[in-house]
Amino acid sequence: IDVDYTGANVVSISTIEHVGTNEYGHKEECGKAWDLYQKIKKESKNYLISFPVGYNRELEEVLTDNGVVCIIMKRDENNNWSLAKGQPLSDFHYNSPYNAGNAVAFLTNLDIDFTFGE
Repeated sequence: IDVDYTGANVVSISTIEHVGTNEYGHKEECGKAWDLYQKIKKESKNYLISFPVGYNRELEEVLTDNGVVCIIMKRDENNNWSLAKGQPLSDFHYNSPYNAGNAVAFLTNLDIDFTFGE
């Protein structure tokens, strides 16, 4: 949160969902993950943020409530990944039906084609 992202290219892989939680002995601070996303979005030149869907429902709810569009990739029973077209974050759960992340959400200002392989 204290980093100056001005003009930076930011890549955050499976990190933002931990911000503001009481993990690792930190004090829980609701809304910190949203604040960090807003800061990165405002200050950085480019950003690509990913997080496992279902791990931090508070973050997902505030993203949804604020109309932020996430690109979602989901996996199947064979561990194949595909674009989850038109499905909301709430459709996916962490550790169910498969271990750990069953879908990954991406937030970015980059023009990336996520339809590869389809």
